[in-house]
Amino acid sequence: YKRQAPPLVVEIPRPDREPPQAARSFPIVWSVQATGGIGDLDLTFELLRNGEAPQTMQSGAETTWRWQPQEEGLYQVRVVARDEQGNSRTGPWTTLYRIVPALEVNRPDTVIVPPRMLGSVEVPWTVQAKGGFDGKTYTFAVRQPDGKVIDMPESPQPEWLWTPEVPGPHQVRVTVTDTKGNE
Repeated sequence: YKRQAPPLVVEIPRPDREPPQAARSFPIVWSVQATGGIGDLDLTFELLRNGEAPQTMQSGAETTWRWQPQEEGLYQVRVVARDEQGNSRTGPWTTLYRIVPALEVNRPDTVIVPPRMLGSVEVPWTVQAKGGFDGKTYTFAVRQPDGKVIDMPESPQPEWLWTPEVPGPHQVRVTVTDTKGNE
């Protein structure tokens, strides 16, 4: 008498974040349902980038895989399930999952060289950001010589006019956020 194994069924993997997403930002957790076979299942998550050869990303009993994409591209994911008897089933590829370039921000820059008279000159600061998603916002902040940090209101503009009010060295930083919350 030979035991008949229930057929292996592998569903299409599902991401916890809808595409598109930005490279080097939030992790994406892929989940899969696989049933059937004999005994415990070994699940292998495979990743396909821009139509190249698939890469094995994770193997084991876990039904989830945490992915932190590092490069832009068009990706697909599938899962291969194997039971304890060596029976296997390859699940379907996902639809294309687009990863856009990472959000990159240059150091804030100004054309005015210190020192300047307090309260007499507006110092224009600008920053360049590329990648990520459109609809970026910019939050400039200045650290005064006493260490106090003053945040400016969020703005859709990549520039800020600042008038120094206390003497000494200051530091300026900017936080750029895109429409999906990447900073």
